[in-house]
Amino acid sequence: MLKTMTCRVCGREFQARHTPAYYCSNACKQKAKRRRQHRPYEPVEPPRRPAPDQPAPPADCVSAVQDAQRVANDLGRLSATAPYQLRPRFARLAEAFAAALEAEGL
Repeated sequence: MLKTMTCRVCGREFQARHTPAYYCSNACKQKAKRRRQHRPYEPVEPPRRPAPDQPAPPADCVSAVQDAQRVANDLGRLSATAPYQLRPRFARLAEAFAAALEAEGL
């Protein structure tokens, strides 16, 4: 029995062949998947350089470490979702970042 449903992406009504149908087409299904996976780009402020004779403020050091940890995590995620040819490269980069952070005790 066909049931009239509304597509969650484009809002069109369609005849669902089975109960858990949420999208009217494969295109809308793919669009919804991409929206779920999309992570907006977060621009990072350029680092402020302290005067050569002064140490960097602690807040800047914490921010730099958090950025490096975020990059390592992002590279690890990319090594699992990137195209097949790029996965080993992202995995090596993620390992290098993690090793550098660990070597510094961070």
